[in-house]
Formats: sequence, structure tokens, C-alpha cells
Amino acid sequence: MRLGLSAAVVFMGWAFSSAAVQVTIQGTSVKAGETATCEVKAGGATGVVGADFILAYNATVLHFTKVELGNLTEGFLIAKETQPGIIRVSVAGPAMSGDTGVMVRATFTVDPRSTSGDAFVKFTKADVFGSNFAKTDSESVNGAVTITAAGGDDDDTQGEDDDNDDDDDDTQGDDDDTQGDDDINQRASCKTSEKYPGNGCGPGGAMRMSRLGWFSAGGG
Repeated sequence: MRLGLSAAVVFMGWAFSSAAVQVTIQGTSVKAGETATCEVKAGGATGVVGADFILAYNATVLHFTKVELGNLTEGFLIAKETQPGIIRVSVAGPAMSGDTGVMVRATFTVDPRSTSGDAFVKFTKADVFGSNFAKTDSESVNGAVTITAAGGDDDDTQGEDDDNDDDDDDTQGDDDDTQGDDDINQRASCKTSEKYPGNGCGPGGAMRMSRLGWFSAGGG
């Protein structure tokens, strides 16, 4: 009986110590041109004293700005090295007392010309360390930044431009009507003043007006 109890305790202790730490990249959804923050979250992190992560991301549409500690790693030391498309980050400190929370967060600016779709953010390395900095089992889950293109505003602007074009057409119509009235008045003036050949109407009128610095088409 005593042997069976001891075996059970040993088995339970082994099962507990072999439980994997879950590390997940929590994605986000933003519009093109906005800021996107991806959090590396951990579950089962009690007793963890450090981690080494390498994150790969789509550098075509995501522009890295910073990486910082989360609530689980408050007070930890952090080391980072970055290049386009790659973030290397290591954290170390006292044993974590929290079981679930954020270990690190990475912030990006989304290219304003981006089209709609998912931009990957994924682990290429996710090592977690327990007591005495011994590597412990971990499982990782990748994430993504879901982007919505900023085309909606362009559509609204196009609609406003179309409205303005309609207004311009109406104004042009008014101008045409005004021109028509001017033509009618001009013909009426010429008709009632035929006895005055120097008034700018009829043959020779345009020449006389041009000599005075004006332009006029004869209206004979």
C-alpha cells in the first residue's frame, strides 16, 4: 500500500513538471497606416525565469518600431536585436509568479499602401527556461496582423469629386445660357443700330474696334 502511494506521488510529480508552457502570438486587426501591437502571451508560466524568442514577420507591410516587456516580465532584463523581418529578444529575471499573461509585445506600423489581408508574425524560435535556467517544454502558436486597406476613404472622396463634377456641369450650363442671352442682345443691338456702321456691328466694325484695343466679331 505504501509503495503504491509513493509511486502515485512520483507519477503526479513527473506529470506536473513535464507540463509544457504555452506561448502564443496574439494577433490584431488594423487599417493600413495604423499601428499594430502583437503580444507574446504565456500560459502555465509559473516558475519561468527566462525566454529566448525569434519572431519573423512580413517586412513588406509591417515596419518594426519597438519591443517591450509585458506584465509577466515586469522588472526582467531584456536584450533585443532586430533586422528587417526578424526580431530576436531574450528576457531573464526572478521566477514568474503569474501563470498567464504577456511576456513581451512587439509594435509595428502598417504600410499605408497595404492591401487587405493577413501579414504573418510567427516564431522561428521559442525557448522557455525554468529553475536554474534549464530549458523547459513549451508549445508555440503563431499569429498574424489582419489588415484592412484604406480604400473606403478613397471611394468617399471619389463620390465627392463626382458631385463636384455635377456642380461644374450645372455651372457650365448656366454659363451657356448667359452666353446665349448675350448673343441675342448683341444681335438686337446690331439690328437696331444698322444706321450707325461704326458701332462694331456689320462690315468694318471689327476693324474699328480692334484699333481701339478690343476684340469683336462682326455681326452683320
